[in-house]
Amino acid sequence: MQTLEGHTSYVEAVAFHPQGTLLASAGRDDTVRFWNLADGSLVKTLEDYKSKVLSIAFSSDGALLATGSYKTIRLYRMSDQKLIQSWDGHESYVNALAFGPNGSLLASVSEDATVKLWQLPECDLLKTMSEHVNDVTCAVISPDGAVLVTGGFDATIKRWELPSEEIIDTLADPACEVEALCENDPFYGNYTGCSCDAVTICKCDTVCTCDNVCNSHSSSGYWYPN
Repeated sequence: MQTLEGHTSYVEAVAFHPQGTLLASAGRDDTVRFWNLADGSLVKTLEDYKSKVLSIAFSSDGALLATGSYKTIRLYRMSDQKLIQSWDGHESYVNALAFGPNGSLLASVSEDATVKLWQLPECDLLKTMSEHVNDVTCAVISPDGAVLVTGGFDATIKRWELPSEEIIDTLADPACEVEALCENDPFYGNYTGCSCDAVTICKCDTVCTCDNVCNSHSSSGYWYPN
């Protein structure tokens, strides 16, 4: 067993380079680190981040590395670990990233409840999908590049057809339904003046009114079902 020590706070994400000799890690210490798996040594640290780094992904050929932090997605060329693109793609933390099989497509998901598709290397936004009603936490693209799968705090898994970007289906417990917490801000923020027209069914047998949801959010920043 190997233990790789170097981060000074929580490690949020790890990813193998496709060649299997290098590991990348991302953490709440605002760094991305590269590790030599042969001996466990630290190869390089990327320290020019201004917030915690929550997501990391290699392209299938290992030529590119994408990282996600607060609002920002960064793209590195792995031949020299040089930053080649950086852009603000979301309104909150980027929770997960996934490359398409040929490296020309990148999917990102965020606490802003959106899924976004980017054309590489230009980093042009192809589409924003807003069908999730709360934080989107994970994403993966099938090996043939035909399907994107995302999951989030709304307790659903959604399948999207590529390249059409149309939703195929939503996988969820049919006994549970989750709707937007507050129409003007379904994730987090200032709930003082939120418009509570929706009812959130937060647990299979419990209905929470919007007033209760908003009061819970305003006191703690987040609201979770019991």
